[in-house]
Amino acid sequence: MEIDVEKEMHYVDKAGGVEINLYPGMQILNGEKSLQYIRFRHDKLSYPKETFEMHRYYVLLLLLK
Repeated sequence: MEIDVEKEMHYVDKAGGVEINLYPGMQILNGEKSLQYIRFRHDKLSYPKETFEMHRYYVLLLLLK
């Protein structure tokens, strides 16, 4: 899936085995990277959070297709 990642997204939860590493710009995300994008929650946004949440929702819908 091709998506424009808005900003750097990095997060590590060693206990939960979750690691997220995404960089800004147009990217083709495989299933694992798409899930990282959807799961990312730790952000200080400069734009409305609702916009970001809606974008992630659409990515999830595309993954389920």
